Amino acid sequence: NNVFVSIASGNGVLKGTSGDSIIDTVLYGNTVIDSFGPILYQNNAGLGHGSGNTVVNNLFYNSPNIINEADGGPVSHSYNALFDSGSIFEIGVQIGTGDPFVNYKAGNYALKAATNAGLTLSAPYDTDKIGAKRGAGGVWNRGALEFASGVDGTRPLPPRFIYIK
Repeated sequence: NNVFVSIASGNGVLKGTSGDSIIDTVLYGNTVIDSFGPILYQNNAGLGHGSGNTVVNNLFYNSPNIINEADGGPVSHSYNALFDSGSIFEIGVQIGTGDPFVNYKAGNYALKAATNAGLTLSAPYDTDKIGAKRGAGGVWNRGALEFASGVDGTRPLPPRFIYIK
């Protein structure tokens, strides 16, 4: 349940160090915007053996790279939404075009419409970053923020909500 914006590094959002790997990590319900690198780069090719990682219910916008397994084990991934982003073959993938946010240019990353239904998860993954119950409107939305019908997207975010740029 994080929002990652303008990750310029080809190493991406979460990456193993030069000789180590990322193992048994879950990345659920994040939003990745304008990222050159993937949400997960589990190890450097030839230098690690990342494994057991899961990437589910994330939303990508204008991000060409989604996951980099390098020489590690396969990453379990499904139900991710890609808007003007790279491609990935997985169960439940949503491919879309255009800006899915209320006001992308102003940094309001609330959804302007519901996504396709994501994978239903148990607590603590059943609330979004600002405490909205996932699936309450009939659809478990992908990304960091649950779509709220009739909400203009200007609701204030609590101090614990941090955009990583």
